[in-house]
Amino acid sequence: MLKLTRIRTENAACGVTTDSRQPRISFALSSDRSGRSLERYRIVVRRGAEIFWDSGELRDGKQIAIVYGGSPLEAFREYTVSVEAVDNGGERAIGETHFSTGRLGTPWQARWITDAGVPVPEKSSPAPLLFRKTVCLRERPVSAKIYATALGIYQVAVNGRKLGDRYFAPGFTSYLYRAQYQVLPLEDLHAGDNEIAVRVGAGWAVGAFTLTRTNRTYADTPSLLMELRVRYADGSEEVIGTDPSWQVSREGRVRFADWYDGEVYDATVDETKISYHGADLAKLRGEPEIIAEYGAPVRAIQQLEPVSVSKAPSGELLYDFGQNFAGVIEAEIQGRAHQKIVFRHAEVLADGELFVKPLRTAKARVEYICAEGSQRYSPTMTYMGFRYVGVRGIQPEDLKLTALVLSSGMEETGYFHCSDERLNALQRNIRWSGRSNFVDIPTDCPQRDERMGWTGDIAVFASTACFNFDMSRFLEKWLLDLASEQAEGGALPMTVNFPK
Repeated sequence: MLKLTRIRTENAACGVTTDSRQPRISFALSSDRSGRSLERYRIVVRRGAEIFWDSGELRDGKQIAIVYGGSPLEAFREYTVSVEAVDNGGERAIGETHFSTGRLGTPWQARWITDAGVPVPEKSSPAPLLFRKTVCLRERPVSAKIYATALGIYQVAVNGRKLGDRYFAPGFTSYLYRAQYQVLPLEDLHAGDNEIAVRVGAGWAVGAFTLTRTNRTYADTPSLLMELRVRYADGSEEVIGTDPSWQVSREGRVRFADWYDGEVYDATVDETKISYHGADLAKLRGEPEIIAEYGAPVRAIQQLEPVSVSKAPSGELLYDFGQNFAGVIEAEIQGRAHQKIVFRHAEVLADGELFVKPLRTAKARVEYICAEGSQRYSPTMTYMGFRYVGVRGIQPEDLKLTALVLSSGMEETGYFHCSDERLNALQRNIRWSGRSNFVDIPTDCPQRDERMGWTGDIAVFASTACFNFDMSRFLEKWLLDLASEQAEGGALPMTVNFPK
């Protein structure tokens, strides 16, 4: 039987949002009969009953990156892609997917906002900013979406509920030239007041980054650009964008966040009662093109349980997760108000203690200030490379510690297994190394103060990575940034995303 095993738009799964006016469509086939090959296919793209493109019957043998050739696509719409394929034995397979168009150049009804006075310590990162706005809707909308980007990394919560499963949005791009925006659907807006809160950390654009701990590489302060677009039952639409009417605070629960040094989180802070003031308009250094997310977003791809819990000679609790990886802890805590718990991360032990010397200047440390009672916590504005976690400030019976593996969302497409367990172990290590060093950019290591997009490392590893993962979106984004960062005459910096 012939089967359509997957259909992709812009190399992404069903539901992707794109600003491409000629999106590329790909499909994969399988058959349980030998000697079968694709003979002909047909692609139809429609919105509702209206057909925007009918490719007709094609016999060119293509299955990858077939360019849309129909009527102009419209912004903020959803389209269905139907594929019909026939093999050389006459068997037929039919399948569907859908994609949405993004802004397609629609001007933003929003402005970049920041806190212009936020202090930025030398060779470190400023405290994350917390923006908020109360939005009053005349009735419950039939649809609502947030379109957001930042200079830094952001998280959105509406009526107290965090949106989306991405880490470190909008992702690392060549910010002076280009920024991604994400589309976040909303389902629980109601008539009357709705509270929008957005936390923006320093990330790559503002925070300490590079070997020399350079900060403010692309922007002076964390900044936010966001629209809420709602549609009502009568077909009318309303757009609420960021502007100086929004409020901002430096006093949120995330007191500190830095790629290399970690995160400080104070659960005792009531973010409804902290001090806010009016947001400032941000002054950007350039005019970046802002387009729908085109890379592979970072997500939690696996949860790990500790394989052992022991006590170091120093008295520190040691949790061994049995595997080096890039990620964050996830803690269930029974705590007392203002109790401080410290989590340290390392890849190896020495004499029964965490061996942190290879981290160089990176602290790779998380501090958590407890509220009273039962609580859950996981860092969201940093990540570590580690196998072991050292814990102080809590008894083991009051803590359940697991870990989340973070990586860019690349489908695993290649597998290898043989009779020699040594080669199988090598393959497992290659896979883990890839996952750990594909956290939005191709880094050379996930743990110390050097998590940068070195061009040499990925040049060596790219072909191997492509045997294991679908690297199309990840590498396309990175190569687009690489081209933007090239100096006149075509010279390359040592790392992508490092200003000339």
